Amino acid sequence: MQLSLQYLQVRRAYASQPEQSPFPIGLDELARIWYCSPRNVKIVLKKLLAVGWIAWTPGIGRGNLSMLTFLMPHEQVLVELAQKLADKGQLSEGLELIREYGDGTSARDRFMEWLTGYFGYQTEPESSSQSCVEVLRLPIPHALYRLDPISTFFATDVNVIRQLFDTLVRYDRATGTVVPHLAHSWESEAGERRWIFRLRKGVLFHHGRELTAEDVAYTFRRLMDPDPGTESAYRWLFRELVSVHARNATTVEFELCGPHYLFPRFLCSHAASIVPQDVCQQKGAAFARHPVGTGPFQLIANVPSFCTLEAFPSYFQGRAYLDRVEMIIMPEDCLTAWTESPWDKIAFHHARLEPAATQRPSWSAAEELFPGCCVMTFNLSRAGGPQHSFAFRHALHYLTDRGKMIRDLGETRVYCAHSYVPGDFLSADDYAFNPELGLRLLKDSGYRGEPFVLATTAGHAEDAAWLQQQYARFGVQLQVVIQSREEMVDAQAIRQADGYLFSLVIEDEGPFQNYRSDLSYIRAHMAPDSLQTCDRMLATLLAEPDPQARVGLLQLLEGMQNENRSLLFLVHTKQIASLHPSVKGFRLNPLGWVDFKDIWFLPE
Repeated sequence: MQLSLQYLQVRRAYASQPEQSPFPIGLDELARIWYCSPRNVKIVLKKLLAVGWIAWTPGIGRGNLSMLTFLMPHEQVLVELAQKLADKGQLSEGLELIREYGDGTSARDRFMEWLTGYFGYQTEPESSSQSCVEVLRLPIPHALYRLDPISTFFATDVNVIRQLFDTLVRYDRATGTVVPHLAHSWESEAGERRWIFRLRKGVLFHHGRELTAEDVAYTFRRLMDPDPGTESAYRWLFRELVSVHARNATTVEFELCGPHYLFPRFLCSHAASIVPQDVCQQKGAAFARHPVGTGPFQLIANVPSFCTLEAFPSYFQGRAYLDRVEMIIMPEDCLTAWTESPWDKIAFHHARLEPAATQRPSWSAAEELFPGCCVMTFNLSRAGGPQHSFAFRHALHYLTDRGKMIRDLGETRVYCAHSYVPGDFLSADDYAFNPELGLRLLKDSGYRGEPFVLATTAGHAEDAAWLQQQYARFGVQLQVVIQSREEMVDAQAIRQADGYLFSLVIEDEGPFQNYRSDLSYIRAHMAPDSLQTCDRMLATLLAEPDPQARVGLLQLLEGMQNENRSLLFLVHTKQIASLHPSVKGFRLNPLGWVDFKDIWFLPE
């Protein structure tokens, strides 16, 4: 690889020199290009001659320069080097080389075309035997640093958590019920103040030890009071938990401060994934980079350029069909431009593209409407900003043409949103858009053109830019601030802006994260009196035995937010994938990711 890089360096220095055309050059000039001594220059030249990339005629006599001829097209060397780096899991480095040395060539297009076959399902020879392993290779936009269930925040990380860990119970979205998982049964006592869960026997952690009730008890004590060097972002989930202890090796008891009818549902959260006490205490903060769970896959490697999972042979619900899943870090700008390409047998694409059946008649399509929406909050928790005027917030509701947003931006945006989750009536036309009423309300608000500061992430920059242009038509100045991943989970940074634009997904524990988590933009931006009302309603809801009454309380809470215009619902989105006939067991989960355990591929 070093020789390829040296060839690219000298080729860039003499970019105007065509192949097969000798030109004069001195050893001192090559030493400057390669940052080495004249002696090492001769060594490099000898290697380049050996592989046939150059011709070299030494200058004879004082003052006579040597003659160098480029024989190998530098685009070919560049693409092959980028491919070698990708094969080693260093895709970002390969793409950076393409950027640095590929100007004026088709290297980037050639490399992106090669990536189509690189990603997706592959069968590769096993180095330790004559058999082959089945690999699913995927691109992801950032490194996976936080794979500890109690500190994970981003959807990509949460999806990996789902592969590495298990929870006591799981939420079945099809039936709307909590079903057994690590626990095979449970019951409540003392008016839902005490919950007892009985564990399956023989469940193994990835390091070979059997899971016990002591691990379960440690998991929840750690979640509420983390080990030194570890942070927990999910204390809000079990705020009512008073104590947890193991009755015996397979029975665990939870004591709560009051009736909690949704306690099993909260246990479905990825944050409640069971961890091994011995490994956590031994690794400390390093557990987040190299975790151990009971899930269908175990972590083999987690470095800044890639993450590798391998099937856990002893998984209690049966071994995964795939042998390995490799997630390669691909810069987000390249990932966005490339996602419409097929991964051999799977193609993720945007909703506005032609259906897969039109392009590939034998292929099928899988799609998932995300249980959530894109939403903009109004920060009412601090003084300052035009958003404190109810008329201003109400005006933006009527000045936002969600249907036009869908038509202009397309991609995964498919329906106008007027609630957290998609309802029975879904439309791509915004019947709430009323610019005449919006302008009257804007005038009533006393708005004088002061900036409304909207914070968001790079992933929503396009949405923010569209809103900026939309509101500018009506005289509203929207100032967009793009925050880093670190700022997204910084409670102080969340409270600084006048509003926040983001996408929320209703996860397995339900919509309660929006109202209870300290890292929730919705909760962080509530007015103090609204926050108190919210907490009182949630306390009533958790102690309510009637499921329909609980649903009614949630609807009432959302209705209060809508009535107060404390946030602005924008659009619902979906993920669409086209599948080759050989793809089986494919399922998109609520995070928009593939569940790796059950996917398999027919031989062609």
